[in-house]
Amino acid sequence: MSEPEHLKLIIVYDANRNQYSVSAHNVQAGKAEQLVAQWNPHLVAGCSLIMLDQTKRHKTAEGRDCRTCRKIVARSANLSPKPKLERKERRNK
Repeated sequence: MSEPEHLKLIIVYDANRNQYSVSAHNVQAGKAEQLVAQWNPHLVAGCSLIMLDQTKRHKTAEGRDCRTCRKIVARSANLSPKPKLERKERRNK
């Protein structure tokens, strides 16, 4: 029997506006740590990357569209007051 995947969800949290956006989901734990280390130096003041555990792979392709990710953030991010999802308009290509 194979080991279960240890998946992570990565959010960018803007403390100044109390908003977050889903940066990535369904990421292997080791790769998530690399991404956080790579992106952290490029964040503006007041922003931080937060890694959260996923119990299973999410079916939604894009993290920003994933309802399950939003539920995990609401339940597990331990941010108070609860942050709002940053909603950006999509550009048509």
